[in-house]
Amino acid sequence: MPQNCALIVGALGVTGRALVEHLADDPDWSVVALSRRAPDFETSARFLSVDLHDADATRAALAGLAPVTHVFFTAYSPDPDIAAEIPINVGMLANLMDAIEPVAENLQQCAADARGQVSTARFWANTARRHVKTTRARR
Repeated sequence: MPQNCALIVGALGVTGRALVEHLADDPDWSVVALSRRAPDFETSARFLSVDLHDADATRAALAGLAPVTHVFFTAYSPDPDIAAEIPINVGMLANLMDAIEPVAENLQQCAADARGQVSTARFWANTARRHVKTTRARR
């Protein structure tokens, strides 16, 4: 029985796919992969089609993911205008964390590939701090 459950967000991108392929082959891990598209490769990972731009749909899709212990955020929504790109990507991260934090009772660690986006990285750091405080308060 796997000891860890990875939630890989942006699972069909370069980084996400590499994580899916690596962890799905490890008997200590079960993998839930999020993407807007279906996978184009065979995997034992459970894929969920989720549009992180939609907060309600994200909450509904993640509602049953209590076993998640680790979140790997590799999602990215590019825009030619960097000023427009930042709030889009920060919004996706916020929708994810707002959906997973209340249900993943054993969440231990979150990691983000912010691709050098300072705003996303700062938001992620603040979200992670909030999660640690919330987790400690539950114990």
